[in-house]
Amino acid sequence: MAESKSFSISRKGYNCAEVDEYICASDSAQAQLRESYASLQAKYDSLFEENGELIKEREQLRQGCKTMATALKQLRENSTEDYKAKYEEALAKLDQLKNEQAAQAADSASATQMIEEVAQVVRRVESDARRKAEALTAAAKLEHTQAQLISSRVTEEVKSLIKMLEGFVSEHVEIEETEE
Repeated sequence: MAESKSFSISRKGYNCAEVDEYICASDSAQAQLRESYASLQAKYDSLFEENGELIKEREQLRQGCKTMATALKQLRENSTEDYKAKYEEALAKLDQLKNEQAAQAADSASATQMIEEVAQVVRRVESDARRKAEALTAAAKLEHTQAQLISSRVTEEVKSLIKMLEGFVSEHVEIEETEE
């Protein structure tokens, strides 16, 4: 900190002007060091606090991802629930997590990995939902076609029965008229 200084000797001792100049320079250097130290301490405190906040946010993101994964797993296992609503909810949550992750660059590697894992699960759920929807659509079309076929057969049978009944009625009317 203090540099070694040699003073010239005057008749009454050291040269006062040189000593005063040295003390002034030492005080100035010491003041700069204190300011630098205070600035670094403030920066350290700020970074320490920010790091604590980032750790909390990272944990919240992890919990959010775990919650999403659990919800998506339940969605996959429970085929009776409304897939579209659940899928849209999962996508909204995923977008929210992505937005939060984008704001948190300090923990980007693990958050990105978790979000990608959730995105993969969402894509699998979407794929499963599409396959189930296509299967239900195909089954519904088949049922509709079968219903139309049955309806046309019943209509033809009814028409045939009506013709038979009309023929039967007309025969009995003729027989009754001839008997009278």
